[in-house]
Amino acid sequence: NLKFDGGLESLRTIKPKGFKKVGHFDSLCVYGYCYMRKEERTFNLERISEIKINPKKIEYWSDL
Repeated sequence: NLKFDGGLESLRTIKPKGFKKVGHFDSLCVYGYCYMRKEERTFNLERISEIKINPKKIEYWSDL
């Protein structure tokens, strides 16, 4: 689950590629392919509330 400034959360499935520091404060982030957005994305680890690792199966979540 990712939490944003407005308090909204979204559930993402990503294929991580690695970690990097981003921004003025060198925030630690994970980056990789986001299946919801269908593009490479970067996610701040401080905003991730829960991680589930599943190397054998890709699951997709949607509110639609």
